[in-house]
Amino acid sequence: DAAETTDFQQRIKQLKTGAAKAGRFSATWTGIGPFETFNTNTGPDPLAKSSQANIYCIDQSFSHPDVVYCGTEGSEVFKSTDRGLNWVCITRNVEISTPTALEVHPSNPDIVFVGEGSHIRKSADGGLTWDIVLTVNELSANEILVNPADPQIVLAATFKGLYRSTDGGLNWMQLFPEACYDVEWKTDDPATVFLVRNDPAAKICRFYKSTDSGLNWTLKDN
Repeated sequence: DAAETTDFQQRIKQLKTGAAKAGRFSATWTGIGPFETFNTNTGPDPLAKSSQANIYCIDQSFSHPDVVYCGTEGSEVFKSTDRGLNWVCITRNVEISTPTALEVHPSNPDIVFVGEGSHIRKSADGGLTWDIVLTVNELSANEILVNPADPQIVLAATFKGLYRSTDGGLNWMQLFPEACYDVEWKTDDPATVFLVRNDPAAKICRFYKSTDSGLNWTLKDN
């Protein structure tokens, strides 16, 4: 209601004032998009819709830094070829859920993986077409990784466990059934990877390490 709206606005103003006093606004930031949302899967020229375009996942091509992809709350994937200055929706003819994970191939900017809803999708043509490569009910991917030394190895940390592919994402093996929240390569060793995995019995998250590109894992509890 009106009172709640006023209280919310006052709270935002207080937070901004406090941040300014703390010097957190010393840098200048400019919104560069994407700003639009669309009714996807409605033809080659879908209508814009009134929905938020909050970005849930984003990745930049390592080999071609001008290419950037992002997934938004409005259930779209956008692509930029000028480092984020301009964006094009590349899932206008695809009915997808909100993308929550996105990964660009380390040497080919046209290959990209997107985790959305119960699926992981892969495009090999820069987002023109998409193939579903993994389907698990309520999968909800948190992170997708392509190994920089061997792009055939792909990892996906999801609410339905950790999945691993050794053929570029065509087939997958579940390594853990528990929810996995984050997975990252060691920056100077692509064979080493770290994982945050849920322990439902202890009701905590645990930290794991692999030294064979995610095939076997060791609990690091110290």
